[in-house]
Amino acid sequence: MKNSKPTLPVEGPCKDAPMFKSAQVDDPFEQRIGKPGLRLLRHFRFASLPAIVLILVVASLGLRSIIRHLVIYEAERDAFRISRALRDGEMRRFIRANRGDKQLLSVSQEELSELDRKMRVFLASFDIVKIKVFNTNTEIIYSTDSKIIGKLNPDNPKLAKALSGSPVSKYETKKHVWDLTYEEHSEVGIVETYVPIRGPDGSVIGSFEVYKDVTSDLAVVDRTLIRAGAVLSVTVLSVFAALMFVIRRATRTINAGIAALQQGKEKYRLLNIELEAAVRKLTFSNRELKDFAHIAAHDLKAPLRAIGTLADWISTDYSDLFDEQGKEKVRLLVGRAKRMSTHIDSILRYSEIGRETEKEEEINLNILVEEVITEIDLPEDIEINIVHELPGIRCQRTHIKQVFKNILNNAVKYLDKPKGQIIVGSFEEDGFLKFSITDNGPGIEERHFGKIFQIFQTLSPRDEIEATGIGLSIVKKIVELYGGKIWVESKPGEGSTFSFTLPISESEVVEDAKHQANIVS
Repeated sequence: MKNSKPTLPVEGPCKDAPMFKSAQVDDPFEQRIGKPGLRLLRHFRFASLPAIVLILVVASLGLRSIIRHLVIYEAERDAFRISRALRDGEMRRFIRANRGDKQLLSVSQEELSELDRKMRVFLASFDIVKIKVFNTNTEIIYSTDSKIIGKLNPDNPKLAKALSGSPVSKYETKKHVWDLTYEEHSEVGIVETYVPIRGPDGSVIGSFEVYKDVTSDLAVVDRTLIRAGAVLSVTVLSVFAALMFVIRRATRTINAGIAALQQGKEKYRLLNIELEAAVRKLTFSNRELKDFAHIAAHDLKAPLRAIGTLADWISTDYSDLFDEQGKEKVRLLVGRAKRMSTHIDSILRYSEIGRETEKEEEINLNILVEEVITEIDLPEDIEINIVHELPGIRCQRTHIKQVFKNILNNAVKYLDKPKGQIIVGSFEEDGFLKFSITDNGPGIEERHFGKIFQIFQTLSPRDEIEATGIGLSIVKKIVELYGGKIWVESKPGEGSTFSFTLPISESEVVEDAKHQANIVS
């Protein structure tokens, strides 16, 4: 039950009184995203549209490049398949052996026309615009362009690589190309592929050069990408427009919220100024009231002591002059003067709760309750027992001692049984320490449960049982100061149980309560 909150200083004559700090209310929206964030949000539509267009363009170009590469790759594979089919079909009969049993590829003049006819029939179903067949001497032994048959091509690096056993392929655009039907085409996309021709023994005996036209395939790719790009652009722009609508709505809401926060900030500042002024007045009035209470108590107790002393002298010195009725009145006068003095002391104690400067400490309640029992004027026919071991707590010793002492005194005072029993117990429940003090006294009617905790309220006439009516009020104030509750359970003739709780960890609650006690008293 440690007090941890500091009280804030006040300037002027009440500088050591608790006060609230002037609140510096910052805009929470600005705290979260800051002014640069607001500017970015405000200009989002201007920055995002070019970015979206750029992303679409880059994505389209990238996708176009990927698909074109796939088309070219497929054209290369077609060239390889065509070359293998020709090698294993028509060209096999042109593989001959020379004198050294070395295999070579050779086509005679008589065989060219027949080979050309069969080649054109075979290639008619493919997009092949030209095909050449080289021997190992880089001589063209066949071509769909008959004018170049017999020519050598020794400076062709791609051919040289193919004759070394590695296929080579390259895509390029030709300005003028004649297809197998001798029709001229302009700006044609050609995949030029060199495929080695191997003899039965696996040695390279020549090479194919295949020109495959991929213009139409690439055109289909471009048209498809244009359509897809148009659909994607419309979709993205639609989403962008919807997003802009949402952002505009959100921006308006945020701006309205910021304006409201600014108004609230100013209102809070003005209220805080008013609150500080009110607290200063309360603190000053509270201090004056405290001083007045001490002065009034002193001024009231002085004549009360004089009245009590005078009454004692009268009862002692002039007792022989009074009859029994007169003596009783003098006795009542002395008693009433003492009661009035006790009331004044009780009121001062009640008003001081929460203002004490006593330090908190760890307290063993078992030892403290035993001390309280020894201080009580306990009759021999009354027993006070502690069931189980009481816990240790941290609080002001005077406070917790006052709580147990007042409740136990109250129980002892009203016990009416030949054998009085008072039981003290405790247990932990839902983060609270719950204490109970049970007696077998006369009990209390339910309609009086609230009354007994009110100041100056007693259930029996004061002339029958001497009581100030403030003991349980002090207990209630102390318990609530520490964030606890107090209540009574009782039935007439069956005794009473006074229970109260104290938080296991209530430093914040205690300080808040003491703060309020200092301000409002």
